[in-house]
Amino acid sequence: MNQQQIELAIRSSNEKCIFAEEFAIGLSIRSMPVDKKGKKLKKEGVLKVFFFDAVTQKVIGELAITSITARSLAQGLMKNVLQLEKDLKDTKPKKKVKQAKPNYTG
Repeated sequence: MNQQQIELAIRSSNEKCIFAEEFAIGLSIRSMPVDKKGKKLKKEGVLKVFFFDAVTQKVIGELAITSITARSLAQGLMKNVLQLEKDLKDTKPKKKVKQAKPNYTG
């Protein structure tokens, strides 16, 4: 997806924004024998991220992502957190509000 397609998909989405205050991360690993004796295994796995509502203590979202996506997500989150902290410390009014553009990994 290119930048315009990402922005269009986000604008046309019917998904509601939900505020998640807490999260949990788990791993799901599956292994399958490659040879008949079972001495060699093929493994695959995903990371599962669960988001919770702190008041109700209920899961409000669950994502299953690959390790490649998780690394990219971690980098993107850190970059945006640093920018947010920098912008929040700045007390000068800005003439133009900068809207973050989403990153696509796929």
